[in-house]
Amino acid sequence: MHMAIYRFRIDERSEEVLRLGNQELLDQMRQIPGLVAHYSVHVSDDESLQISVYEEEAQLNQFEKVVADWLQQSLAPKMGHPYHIAPLEVIHGHVKARTTPTHQHLDLKP
Repeated sequence: MHMAIYRFRIDERSEEVLRLGNQELLDQMRQIPGLVAHYSVHVSDDESLQISVYEEEAQLNQFEKVVADWLQQSLAPKMGHPYHIAPLEVIHGHVKARTTPTHQHLDLKP
């Protein structure tokens, strides 16, 4: 599995941005094979984290292109600052281990 964490600037309109994302982006996200999970985390009044997990790195890269296009073509024109800029930070990684209430997975290579 592959995960990316995106750190974004937000403002008091963040709930509206989430609503727009659910309306306009969610179906596109689900059409990309390999979606494991996506989380939106409100960290503070001016910052959020978006966490995306896909089975394969190529799927995550495809997701990132879809989101970048949506940010530029839809969200930025509607919402302006601070939603017109790219993420402040993006961190990619290969998920090596995960534990859920029903599953434990270790991705250890010999």
